[in-house]
Amino acid sequence: MAFGKNWEWRGFGAIPPELRERLELLPSRYPSRQDLTDEYLWVQGSPVNIKLRFSDLKFKRLIERDCGLERWLEDPAENYSFPIGREVLLQLATDLGVSIPVMPHGAVDRSALLALLEKSTPAVRLVAVTKSRWQRKWTEGGSAGEGVTVEVAQILSPEITWSVGVESPESDLVRKAVEALGLEGVLRRLNYLEALGVWVKGHRVSAEKTSQGPGLRRSP
Repeated sequence: MAFGKNWEWRGFGAIPPELRERLELLPSRYPSRQDLTDEYLWVQGSPVNIKLRFSDLKFKRLIERDCGLERWLEDPAENYSFPIGREVLLQLATDLGVSIPVMPHGAVDRSALLALLEKSTPAVRLVAVTKSRWQRKWTEGGSAGEGVTVEVAQILSPEITWSVGVESPESDLVRKAVEALGLEGVLRRLNYLEALGVWVKGHRVSAEKTSQGPGLRRSP
């Protein structure tokens, strides 16, 4: 979502008709949907959301939790274009908690990065999440203003499901939006790192099982 420090609520699962109607009535931030595939670098226990999007390497850091909400930092200074330098690779390895046997001295491109991570200890999973998403806006009482960002995403792989994310720099506004939209108890509350942990085990966030093998690979 947006750069900076933001509070976020996120859930996954089927969207019932009543909730879908409420979401579709929200004004759009952008005129059309965005279709993309994010490739996440995942290791059990890492608290950092690290992904490859388009030609960039992006870091998103969990900095605080409060009663079902999470505060994340997405620093534009940690949005790197390839090739990435050795210092970025060292930071990546530290955040993932992995050891790379041979650390190059120069910059590496995307393919070289993935080749290095194939040899890391412990193993890094590369999880491809394909989605179509819409960004909408909720404002208290329907008032004008910047409002709260509501991201509605149809996940197409590793499973077909939906995700709704609610984000604002102000935690109180996120809580009010979640309550007004009726999200709590309807969707399974998970952040993307938690959802990745479900997918790499060969399960669905809807608790249905799939089949996957180990190692650094695209999922499914």
